[in-house]
Amino acid sequence: ESKRTMAAPVGWTDLSGRFLNHSDQNVRLRGAQLASKLNDRDAIDQLRAKAVSESSSESERIASLNILKQVRAPGASEIAFGMLANQAFRPAALSTIADTMDVDHAKRVIEIATTWPESAERRLAWVTLLRRASTAEVLLKSLESKKVASKELTAEMVQQIQRLNSPPLMALVEQVWGNVRTVDEDKKKAVAKIRSIVESQANIPDVQMGKQVFSRLCGQCHVLFGE
Repeated sequence: ESKRTMAAPVGWTDLSGRFLNHSDQNVRLRGAQLASKLNDRDAIDQLRAKAVSESSSESERIASLNILKQVRAPGASEIAFGMLANQAFRPAALSTIADTMDVDHAKRVIEIATTWPESAERRLAWVTLLRRASTAEVLLKSLESKKVASKELTAEMVQQIQRLNSPPLMALVEQVWGNVRTVDEDKKKAVAKIRSIVESQANIPDVQMGKQVFSRLCGQCHVLFGE
């Protein structure tokens, strides 16, 4: 269960074809996911083709990319870069790129995202750069050079930089914003407020709405139930 891939059982090839050519889109995609887990290279190639195909639906392309991301398929990040041109694909594409983000990828993301008109989308790109100190440094240097406006980063993003616990990064933060205080107490108050809302008997949770919020925001970096 803990392995990302395993050997395919006898007879899998015939069964795989039935899954991948099924008339139901969900069956095809679930079959492709299983095939990828079984290290079926043909299935992975089909996923790559589906992710880049203009004739595939948006949902098929996103689902195919997500599966490629989950099994760490070679070339997934390059496919994702190619999908950034389409606004509908950007959250899934950035999530895929984030898994293998390095300094060169960070520079490419900045070059592309600075052309996007929507600040929310640009900020989603900046968040992917804050998972590692090396890529966060690339973003901060872009702020320092005015390539990216300092107002693009929210307080939460600055907090994420603080959590990386890197003195060189904090020196860059001070160059851009001056002395930034720690936010432990503010964070504790926010957590307490949210906990009181969640645990209140007066509030009935909307599970579907919660899933949508997770998919749109948290799911860009975190995974639940393999999705």
